[in-house]
Amino acid sequence: MREPKLRRSVLVFARDPEIGRAKTRLIPSLGAIGATRVYRRLLDLALIAAANTNTDRRQLWLDRATTDEQLLRQAEKLGFEQHVQTGDDLGARMHNALTSALGQADQAIVIGSDCPAYRPDYLNAAFETLNTKDVVIGPAHDGGYVLIGLKHPAPELFREIAWGGPTVAAATRTRLEQLGLSWQELETLHDIDVPADLAAFPAFLTELTPESKKEA
Repeated sequence: MREPKLRRSVLVFARDPEIGRAKTRLIPSLGAIGATRVYRRLLDLALIAAANTNTDRRQLWLDRATTDEQLLRQAEKLGFEQHVQTGDDLGARMHNALTSALGQADQAIVIGSDCPAYRPDYLNAAFETLNTKDVVIGPAHDGGYVLIGLKHPAPELFREIAWGGPTVAAATRTRLEQLGLSWQELETLHDIDVPADLAAFPAFLTELTPESKKEA
């Protein structure tokens, strides 16, 4: 008897890209407009990668409701449902979003909007990993992670983690061991958070005009 097809959801976590709100650690080097331009490109790359993944549902989870017409048009064009994150910290917000998605899916992965290296095959590999593991992680070079995926809600996996620091992935591994969950890690990727990260991605700077590097 043929097994039923797994239902899969991909979630993109993002910020409302209002000037001055996104990539604030890049502002001293690029200015508010330049930092926002970098962020918009990062978000666009994440959305395109997710849209070309073998999934049943695509969801964009923003940190607040947006009126940004450029983003709204792009999300609609690529077939993303739009949601607003809820929770007191990043861990709670990811847990709540994943739990919501898993209410209508067998597997769900969440990615951020800081990594220019997302590819459809990378995201598809995450889903394939969940065929045999409880959790999949895509580590980041800075000690965090650029992807996490589950097939069952795991609230303890997201509690009391020092989000934004260099120990996120290590603390998550420890928590996985404590919870007795099986997991597998994908290729480690770079993300862009601070000016030094841009050195690995010079194309982001070549697209910025001198005017865009100035403060708004």
